Formats: sequence, C-alpha cells, structure tokens
Amino acid sequence: MNAATDMLESEQFTDYPLVPQEPSQMDVLRAQQLHADVCRAATDYKRQFVALVKALGALKQSGLWKLLRTKERPDGYSGFSEYVTVTLGISAGNAFHLAKIGTLLDGENAIPEVRVAELGYRKSRSLAMLKPEARTPEFIERVGHLTSDGIQHEVRKLIVDNPQLRNQQHAGGPSVERDPSRRLNRYYPNSLYQRFIQLETASGLTGTQFMKVILDRYDSSQEAQ
Repeated sequence: MNAATDMLESEQFTDYPLVPQEPSQMDVLRAQQLHADVCRAATDYKRQFVALVKALGALKQSGLWKLLRTKERPDGYSGFSEYVTVTLGISAGNAFHLAKIGTLLDGENAIPEVRVAELGYRKSRSLAMLKPEARTPEFIERVGHLTSDGIQHEVRKLIVDNPQLRNQQHAGGPSVERDPSRRLNRYYPNSLYQRFIQLETASGLTGTQFMKVILDRYDSSQEAQ
C-alpha cells in the first residue's frame, strides 16, 4: 500500500454506528444503497465530490463496505482502499484528496456543505492543506472569491509563514498539484525547498509557472555562452 491508501485506511469521517457482528438484511441494503450513491457521484466526482465524500464516509466509518459483494470482488474487499480503487475506478491519489476534503465538513471550523460545493473541488482541495484551526471563517471569507490558483497561492503563503498550520496528514500523500517544484522537498534539504517556496510565493506564480520561468532563463543563459 502507498501513502494515499494508508491515509484512506486511517481517515476519520462522520460517525455512523459500526456494522454489527451479525448484520441484518437492512444492513446489507444500507450498504448497497451507499454503494449506489458512491457510484452515481463517482461518474462526475469533481462536480459531485461533496456527495461522494459523504457516501464514502458513511461506508467507511460504519464498516458497511465489508458487506459489499460485486462482480469485481464477489468475495468482498480486503480493505476500504481496495473498494475505492477497484470498484469505483478512482485512483488512490484522487481518493486521498476526496478523503481530505471530507475533513472540511466536520470538526473545528467546519465548512457547510453548500459552501464547499460552491468552492468546488480544486479550491476545497487547497483549503484541506490547512489544519482546522487555520481554516477560520474569516480566512475562508477573505480567499473564497479568488481563483483556484489564487487560493492555492494564499494557502501556501500562509504555510510558509506558519509551518505549524500545515495539515500534516497530507504528508506522504500525493502532491496537491502535479507540480515539478514539489519534488525539491523530496530530493533536497528542507531549507532549500522553503527558500524556493518563498521566492515562488513572492513571484505570484504557481509552482509549475515559476519552474518554467527558471528553466527558460537557464536555457537562455546556456544559449548565451
């Protein structure tokens, strides 16, 4: 299992009663209904991600996924992550992000479902990088009108200034964007990565855009030699 599937196995969602040791027919029907809800939302999960997160949460927290038998797995699933990746055709990375978005709906500074739906998948995904105490109503109000890249920029700026506000549950999972600059954090000292992020933040560009500027300037300098 990779970090994303590990996260799915440990992620906490809204509380539901645990499935009993001897499930009833009603439990089976409930599991099948939730499975149908998940499949329906998964056909367009970026638009219906709130419904998908809720249904996935209900299945996982209740343990009802253990009762599911499908043509892909007629004997059941070995874990919740297998259910997500095999039955729904959603990658572990996307499932990881959906699980993180689910944390916006509950607990400290919970964001109403309607507001999360208004923000959309990409904006919500960036906000989920922050610890709950950092996602204050004032912060959401201040950045909510920005573009997806704008919110991502503000979130990363806040994290650079206050590293303790980063949602550490993101650590080890897929990057929030397919951004080559993020690899610096994997292969180089953290001090170098933090300096890079500071320069990137000051530039006002996203990670991919900033990296392209650096590569273009490098190519120009090589041609000039």
